[in-house]
Amino acid sequence: MSFIKLPVLSNGLTMRHEDILPDAALEKRMESVRELMQRKNVKALVIYGNGAVCGPVCYLTNYPAYRIGRRTVAVLGLTAGPFLYTADPSRNVPAVRRFTSCDLEGSKKFFSKACQRARELAGNGTIGLVDGKLLTMELAESLEKELAGLKITGISKSFKALIAVKDESSIRATMKALNLAEEGAEILRRQVSSGKDLWQLAAYLDYRLRLLGCENTNILLGYSTGGHIRPGYPDRTLPQPGNIIVAYVAVQYARHWGVLGLTLPIGPADNNFQDNYRRLDTVRKLIGSAIQPGLSLGETEKAILTIGHQNGLVLAPDMPLVNGVGFDLAEYPVSTADWLEPGMVLQVVLCADFTDGATGLSVDMLKINDSGSVVLSKNENLW
Repeated sequence: MSFIKLPVLSNGLTMRHEDILPDAALEKRMESVRELMQRKNVKALVIYGNGAVCGPVCYLTNYPAYRIGRRTVAVLGLTAGPFLYTADPSRNVPAVRRFTSCDLEGSKKFFSKACQRARELAGNGTIGLVDGKLLTMELAESLEKELAGLKITGISKSFKALIAVKDESSIRATMKALNLAEEGAEILRRQVSSGKDLWQLAAYLDYRLRLLGCENTNILLGYSTGGHIRPGYPDRTLPQPGNIIVAYVAVQYARHWGVLGLTLPIGPADNNFQDNYRRLDTVRKLIGSAIQPGLSLGETEKAILTIGHQNGLVLAPDMPLVNGVGFDLAEYPVSTADWLEPGMVLQVVLCADFTDGATGLSVDMLKINDSGSVVLSKNENLW
């Protein structure tokens, strides 16, 4: 026996927050999904997820596929389920059973067993498939083999549009995650002139946020001595007085992401930068009234760009302007044809390269309501 050959658990704080997601909320989620199944005339659902995209699985099971390389399937019938199947090693199974909302059916041959369960639930009916495009070639072949003879229909867009309208549990989790992101921004602001390089700043911020109980972080920093910049993986550059840092702070709590982006001058900002950033902040405060339910995402992007142009700013075309955010950092609405509905939460990225060479970045979360949208962030002065 060798202790170093045994698997080491490093799941982080992935407990189930029953105060945020009680059993009653899960039952309402299943009712909503089953109503969708009836409208689509499907008898069973096969929902696939991995370490990058797991929102649909997590919506029903609270399983986050918390690490790159993890794969999972949730199966739901009209009267039974959800059933959770994962590729977790056997030693992880007790932990998974503690932080999910349904039992784990097993991890060996997880995908074929999930398909077999779906076949049993569907009988001779149609099976709905969610996120089938994420399947590897091996899993796609297994799906075809296990469900041979049955009709399979993709309902990914309808399913994701359903869960993008946040229920009360999702909003509570999102606000907790956003509050942590805002606290992270304050920590970063205090530390930016401490003599730490970008790598040390990100590591320290991750450490502090995990002490506060988050599940995951995604901290991106960019640095410039005067040129245009973008947030990215932090390196060992040591910021100097007079330079600019752009930061993207994403924090996951209770399976939901809270995000915030800001620009941090090192020391006093010069007058040109202050004037340019005030214009960016003006755009930030105006977009809430322009983003309305019933608009497509393409129309929303056009409205934001128009407001920027009216205020003398050209927003960077290489940055993602607006998309849904929640269980995943990019979720419905994500394409130009997707529609905004009350209850959705958006990530809006305002990034402008100023004529003097500097860059201003502001990232906010907006919640769509019946008459418009509101910025969830309480921070009004982001630099």
